[in-house]
Amino acid sequence: MLKKISNHYLFYFIYCILVIPSVILIFENIQPKNVAALFAGGLFISCSLLIVIGEYFWERPRWERSLSLWAALIFLGAFSLPMIVMRAVYFSTAFEHLTILFMSAPVFHRNSNFAYIALMICILINYFQKLFSQKP
Repeated sequence: MLKKISNHYLFYFIYCILVIPSVILIFENIQPKNVAALFAGGLFISCSLLIVIGEYFWERPRWERSLSLWAALIFLGAFSLPMIVMRAVYFSTAFEHLTILFMSAPVFHRNSNFAYIALMICILINYFQKLFSQKP
């Protein structure tokens, strides 16, 4: 008999996965690219905030031990917010000419891609921890 799985980490992971094609569609359909970047940045910020807020309300007693929470906070504070702020402040500047946190924008963006993948891995780790710790 299958046990009922109520696991919000799966919801986080699906949301993060759906953000990727959404961002691709945004960049394909919204012009100019600077405007598309603001919408895409908003999606990445919403993804991080969903995890932070969700962990606070769902895992309140042990939120300080959640790997997903810390990964989301790092992604939000070190990548999503700095990138969208710089894109908004220097709206008319080409992305290739921006510097974000002492890195060229393309290098910063590549690092943020790795951080996003790390965030999704952390979510999966918490998912499997919760899945295997549930009592039948």
